[in-house]
Order: sequence, then C-alpha cells, then structure tokens
Amino acid sequence: MRITPWRAGLPILLAAALTSCYRIDDPRGAHGSGDADTDADADTDTDADADTDTDADTDTDADPLDDWVGMPCDAGVQGDVYCTQIAANQNAFCFAWEGAPGGICTRPCAPATHQVPLDGCGMDGVVCMDISHLADDFAEGSGLCLEQCVPGSFGAPCKASYIACDPVAWSFEAQFATCLLPKCQEDPDCAIPAGPPCLGDGDCDLASGEYCAGGACVFEGVCHAASGLCSWHGDPGAQIGDPCESTRDCPDNSLCLIEGIDADGKHVSRNGYCVRMGCKAANSAAPNGSGSANPMIQDRYGCGMLSTCHAGFPRGGRCMRRCSQTHEPPVLACRQPAWGQAVLDADGDYDCYDMSAYGFYINASGNSQIYPVAQYPFCTHISRDIGARCGPGEGEITPSNCADFYGGMPSAGTGMTCRDHVTGAIAAVGYCLDSTTSGPTGTW
Repeated sequence: MRITPWRAGLPILLAAALTSCYRIDDPRGAHGSGDADTDADADTDTDADADTDTDADTDTDADPLDDWVGMPCDAGVQGDVYCTQIAANQNAFCFAWEGAPGGICTRPCAPATHQVPLDGCGMDGVVCMDISHLADDFAEGSGLCLEQCVPGSFGAPCKASYIACDPVAWSFEAQFATCLLPKCQEDPDCAIPAGPPCLGDGDCDLASGEYCAGGACVFEGVCHAASGLCSWHGDPGAQIGDPCESTRDCPDNSLCLIEGIDADGKHVSRNGYCVRMGCKAANSAAPNGSGSANPMIQDRYGCGMLSTCHAGFPRGGRCMRRCSQTHEPPVLACRQPAWGQAVLDADGDYDCYDMSAYGFYINASGNSQIYPVAQYPFCTHISRDIGARCGPGEGEITPSNCADFYGGMPSAGTGMTCRDHVTGAIAAVGYCLDSTTSGPTGTW
C-alpha cells in the first residue's frame, strides 16, 4: 500500500492532520503551526492505558492482522499476554480506555507519511493510525493498528462489542472510520463540550444543565445504545459557519470553535465558528465504500447544502461554511457586514478559499482512488495557520500568484490578491484574501 498526495498530476504536501498546508519546498514540512481549535470533540475522556513500548513493527506478521487486531481483551498484564499469544507477535498488547469495559488487541506501528508513504499495518482491513489527536498520553506520530469500519445506527461492525465505529476516529491514511473509541452506555457518557472554560460548576450555565468537567463546561447529550454514538440538540435556526460563544449557539450535533488567542497573540476562530466533526463518514458516494448511507449517520455527521466537508482536519473532517468567491448569491457569502448585523469580524473578515482542485491518491492492494480535500469553496478566518501569507520572504506566496494559490499551493484559480489584513488594501506583504471588505482596525 502506498499513499501519495495528488493534485492534477502535481505532487503536493499536505500534513497528515492537514490543519496547515504548505508548499512542498517549505522547510516547516508537515509539522508547521497548526489550527489552535482542534480540541472541540464530544469525547472528553482521553486518558488511555497505553503500552510504553513505542517500537513500531513494519514487517508483515505471520498471521493476518485482520484476524486479531481489534479482538476484545482485558486491560492489564493478562490482556497483554492474551494479545501477544493470539497475534504471535511480541509487540502486541491490549489497549484500553480508562473506564471502558475492556480493551482491544493491537500493536504499535508507523503511520504513512509523505516522506515514507507505507502504512505500517498493510491497510487491508487494518490501518495504522496516529491516535495522538484523540489520546493525550500519546506523542504525535504514535500509531496503532486498528480495524477499519463503516458506521451505522445498528449492528456491531467492530470485533469488540463495547467499541464504536465512530466517524470521529477517522483514518486520513485509509479514508475509513476505525474501531477505537468506546461506545457510550447511557446519556451521562455523552459529555458534550459547551465551549467556555471553567474552574467549577458555578462557571457554567447550570440552568441549562451544564457542569464543569476537565476544565470546560459540558452538557449531557443522548446516547444511542445500538451504535454507541452520541447526539445532541442545538439552536434549530443556526447554520454551520455561524458565529458562536457556545455549542448551544450552533446546529444540532455541531460544536463551537470559540474565539481564542494563540501563542503568538493572534486571534483564531474570530467571533466563534460552528462546525461539525466526522463528516467524511457521511459521504455515501465515497469511492472506496467507506461512507455510510445510514440516515442516522447522515443526519448526525453530514454537512447539508450550505456547508462542505473539509477533509483536511483530524477527527473525520470538519463541516465548514460553503461559499462563492463572487459572494453571489448572498447566501453563499462569507461572514461580513452584509447581513444587516453589526460587524462580526472586525480587523479581517472570513474569506472564501477554494480547494476543490485538491485530492489524494490512496493506493491499497493495487487499487487507486482519488479523495477530494473539499468539494466546494469554504469560509475561514484569515490566519497564519492556513499558510496563505504573501510576500518576498522564504515560504511566502509571491503576491502575483495569490490568484492561483491556496495555503501556499496551486489551486484552480481563487480570485484572490495579496492584501493587508486590516485595511483590505492591495499590498506587497500580507495575506492572500478575497475582495470583501475588512472590518475596522483592531488587534489581530
């Protein structure tokens, strides 16, 4: 199996997590500055009982991996011994989430990268996935062999009955959901992040059922016992891409990326941004059969007509506001003072970026497929994190090329120019932005 980036025959570099995009000659490589808002997820318990052996197998096991990877096991030494025996592999062990009924048999592995595009588990029903974005105890690049699965509202696609086929546990390398996260058993297991940080319950909206857990206000969702997946209700009048201060300001089954300040003092997610995670699994037309046509999955994870699934984010992709770079019709305009509202994005509006010409060849068992990054243009707030800085410096986009670049890479023609992020004026140094009016001057 090989995984190779693709864009109209031109090799490009996209980070495995794709929170940032850079040119292939960018010295930052695949580990440049990322999106600061990747911590919004319905799963708040990320403490894992992790094996400390980080040696990654790259060889082919005597027994096929799909025979034993994902088999249920008891957490602890006894489970490790069991997994080692059935796998006939000394690096196999029992991976278990804290509080889960049991664990799954797996082994460490080396995930596919741009530099080494070989999957450490073969990608024949089993994929090596970097789980560091889901488990705090694992360093970036830590891979485990996991079952691939197609989520649904009924049945048990995973070998371990207490493990969910969760779209959020999505393997970018295989373009499949995996069997990793434990099923919810009852509604209290569905602790949905409301958004605001907290030190105690008194900092949360107690009248709405919120409480403080793990330093964030959360509320109780609904557990669907058959699938082990959670759902929740939001604002019925909200849409993906709307400004928000809390998850309750967003549509059903969506989360609020709350405005914050990164380590360099830059704003991220200006005025908040409603997103939905796990949308890649809701693509029933996925060419490799990984997408679910189940109505519950479509409703829970799908993007809808006014949003598009951006596959470049971890946790199964992210529904983002769909847009037109001409901002016509108005319903496809990015957030700006055109809705009769106060200026919601002072010192820089949300711009419309086009990645419809981008995709990946993923080659498994001799079968090549192309997977798009985002089918339609999408709205996002300008930030150094999207890699769209223009100017004469190293790694910056030549200003005259802004019209054909997104994130430092060639695009289908974006209609952008190099502009000052505060005034919106065309400039020799700035960011590749569309022609919509920027808000008043402020700290960006």
